[in-house]
Amino acid sequence: MLVTFGALAFALLFAWPMLGHLGQFGAFHDWEFTTELHWVPYFTVLHYHQLPLWNPYKCGGMPMLGNPQSRILTPFFLLQLLTGPVLGLQLEVILHLALTWAGGYVLGRSLGLSPLGCVVCASISSRMA
Repeated sequence: MLVTFGALAFALLFAWPMLGHLGQFGAFHDWEFTTELHWVPYFTVLHYHQLPLWNPYKCGGMPMLGNPQSRILTPFFLLQLLTGPVLGLQLEVILHLALTWAGGYVLGRSLGLSPLGCVVCASISSRMA
C-alpha cells in the first residue's frame, strides 16, 4: 500500500504542470502528432466498432497495427476509450511515472537495499525514464 501511495504521490508531484490542464488539448511540443495517433483508433472503435488496423488520414493511409508508435495493443488503450484520447493520454503519462517509480522501488528491494535506498533508487530511475 505504501509503495502504491508513494508511486502515485511521485507521479502527481512531477506531473503537476499537467494537472491544471487535464482534458485540455495542448498544441505544444509534439502533442498534436501524438494525439493524432490516438484520435484515429478512438474514433474507429467508438463510431465504426472495428479494431483500428488502418489510419486513412495520414499520408494517404498508414497501418496502425504495424506502427510502433500506435498504442492500440496496450492496456492504456482501454483508459483512452473510457476517458477520451486527450485525457487518456495525460492520465497515461501520470500512470507511467507511477509504474516507473514502483518498478524502481521493487528493483531496489530485490537488490537488498534498505527502504530509504529503494525510494532513492525509484526516484532516480523514474526521473531518468
